[in-house]
Amino acid sequence: MHEHTRLYIGGDWVVPSSTDVIDVVSPHSEETIARVAAPATADIDRAVNAARRAFDEGPWPHTDPEERVDVVRTLLGLYEPRRDELAELVTSEMGAPITFSRRRMRGFPAC
Repeated sequence: MHEHTRLYIGGDWVVPSSTDVIDVVSPHSEETIARVAAPATADIDRAVNAARRAFDEGPWPHTDPEERVDVVRTLLGLYEPRRDELAELVTSEMGAPITFSRRRMRGFPAC
């Protein structure tokens, strides 16, 4: 089972304000396949504030469109080798047949 105890906020993995967790249950097996940190209101506020700062003050809004395209292509290159792994993850989280995940879900970012 996967366990994620931190939240990704403002470019860092941070300890959540709460000890609450969310069990991710596979609709196929009805087994808990992951446990993730549940954000509290303070965590959500922190994430929204970080996003606002990034939008207003960060480099991305001021980056040339051609540079943005290069960044997205780099991300696609990192995603590509893990397509099968991500298709399996989609299947376990959604209960979708693996054939669907392989054909539809894993190629989505490349569209």
